[in-house]
Amino acid sequence: MHKFIFFLILLLICVNVIYADNILMFAYVPPEYVTETIEYWADSLKLDGFIIGNICEWYDTEEVYSLRTDEMIKFNNVCKINGVIYNFLKIALGYREFPVWSDTLQVEKYSENLSKIILWAKKVGFYGICFDTEPYTVPLWDPYSERFNDIALTDIKEGIKIFSSAISEKIAQNELELLIIPEGEYFDKNQRVSKYRLWKDFIVGLYNNDCIKQIIIGCEYTYKKINYNTIKNFSNKLEELKNEKVKFAFGAWPLGYYKSIKIPFFNERMFINSRLSIMDNSYLDKSPNYYPSDFKIQLNNFHIFSSKWIWIYSHGSAWWSLPDSDYCHIWKPENQFLPTNKNLESYIKVLQNYKKENKK
Repeated sequence: MHKFIFFLILLLICVNVIYADNILMFAYVPPEYVTETIEYWADSLKLDGFIIGNICEWYDTEEVYSLRTDEMIKFNNVCKINGVIYNFLKIALGYREFPVWSDTLQVEKYSENLSKIILWAKKVGFYGICFDTEPYTVPLWDPYSERFNDIALTDIKEGIKIFSSAISEKIAQNELELLIIPEGEYFDKNQRVSKYRLWKDFIVGLYNNDCIKQIIIGCEYTYKKINYNTIKNFSNKLEELKNEKVKFAFGAWPLGYYKSIKIPFFNERMFINSRLSIMDNSYLDKSPNYYPSDFKIQLNNFHIFSSKWIWIYSHGSAWWSLPDSDYCHIWKPENQFLPTNKNLESYIKVLQNYKKENKK
C-alpha cells in the first residue's frame, strides 16, 4: 500500500513537471534583443518560453535560414541557461500560394522543405514547432474555394492527411513538441464559416501517426475571455474535439489594443486606436485590451481549465520597446521602437504573482 502511494505521488510530480503552468509568449521580438535582455524575460516576466516568429517561412530554402544558425543557437542557449526552456519556432502555412492539396508532387516538395526546417529547428535548440494554420492570404481549409474547383473532396482530404502525417513523423523523429494555432474546427463549428472546414483533416493526419505523442492546440478564442463561467463553458465545448493526444492551451491578449471598423461598399477595414481615432496600423497602439485585474482573473481561471500551457499573444511589440540599436531582421520596426504602455509594470506584476502562487 505504501509503495502504491509512493508511486502515485511520484507520478503526480512527474505530471506537474510536464504541465507546470508554463507561460509562453507569442512574439516577433528580435532574438538578439532577447539574448541581451534575458533578465527581463526570465526574471521579470517569468516566461517559460517563446512562440517566436519572423525567423523563417515554410517556403524558405536552407540558404536563407541557415544564415541565422549561430544567432538562433545563441538565443536558445541563453534562454535555457536562464530557465526559458520551451521555445517554439512559429511557421505560418497561410502565406503565399501554398500548393493545392491534391497536387501530390507539389505537396511532397513542400513537405520535404518543411522537414528540413524541422531538422534545423532541432539543430539550433528549439523545444518545439508551432504551425500557424490561419489562412491569411490563401484558403487552406475552405473546400468551396476556387482553388479546389473540379477536385474531388476525398482527394483534397487525402492530400491534407498525407502532408500532415509526414510532418508529424519528422517532428516525432526529432523529439520536438508540436503546437498548432488556432483552434480551427471550433471556429468552423461555432461561427458557421467554411474557411476552417478541412482543418480537422490536418489534425487527424497529425495524430494518426503513431510516432507523435501529443498535440497542443493553442486557442485564440480565449483571448478576451475573463470570468470563470465563460472559460468553463468554452472548455466544455472543446471536449468534443479532444482525444488522448490533443491538449488545449488557452491564449491571453492583455496588451496591444486592436479594433477595426468595416468601410461600407469597399470591403476594407480601418483600425482605430484606444482613443478611437483612425490609424493605418493597429500594432502602433500598445494600450491595454483589459485591466491588470482582469488579466489576473483570466490567468487564475486558465490555471483551472487550460492544459497547463498558457500563452500570451503580444500584439506587435506591446511588451517591449527596442532601444536605438542595430538589430537584424526586425519585424515592423516602426512599432518596435515605440515606448510601451505606461501601465506595463502592473501587467508584469500579475505575471510575477501568478508564477509565485503556482511554483513548479
